[in-house]
Amino acid sequence: MKVISKAVRLQKIRDVASTLEKAAADLKDAAFYITLESVPRTDFAEGCDFYEEVRQFEVYLIESALLATDNNQAKAARLLGLNTTTLHDKIKRYQLK
Repeated sequence: MKVISKAVRLQKIRDVASTLEKAAADLKDAAFYITLESVPRTDFAEGCDFYEEVRQFEVYLIESALLATDNNQAKAARLLGLNTTTLHDKIKRYQLK
């Protein structure tokens, strides 16, 4: 059972890494760059909450895009490949300024 649990956690980690790499590739033409080195690290010794990790990364991406665009939500949404409405909803959900 522990082997399966570790395999599932490793797959989740690979999925997150893949998502991060794709997001960084999509943003490489933007005014800022996100690399795996710039993303806060998680200590996986005790496991992790996958959804919380994704939420934290999503907040990091949104804040970075807003910073790069002087808080212009339309430009930030384009950088992130989101509809402006989707970005606005996420900003409200995460209570970002």
